[in-house]
Amino acid sequence: MAGGTKESTALRKQAMLKALLATFGVIKMAADQVGINRTTHNKWMTDDPEYKAAYAELKEVKKDFVESHLMKLIGKGDAACTIFASKTLNKDRGYIERQEIDFFDKTIQVTIQDE
Repeated sequence: MAGGTKESTALRKQAMLKALLATFGVIKMAADQVGINRTTHNKWMTDDPEYKAAYAELKEVKKDFVESHLMKLIGKGDAACTIFASKTLNKDRGYIERQEIDFFDKTIQVTIQDE
């Protein structure tokens, strides 16, 4: 679907953002639903700062969705989810398996083993 009026393009952008929300950000699936190709989405990302900002906000919505489900599983006593969350959210409290140190553009991984 090439060209079109500004109004039709705006409607397609709105439809694409809605489809992206429904597909959890899978561009190909959303584009197929709207009837555009991914290069159109990429062009909008480059040319339209408002569209790009709306897309970035959708990424945050997806993260919030995943985080809320993780917290529900932790609330149900899921040990694997609790350990994962501790290792990712509580690094500052010592819940880590390894420490990465960036030293002159080279990453050194240090494994910390329990005694």
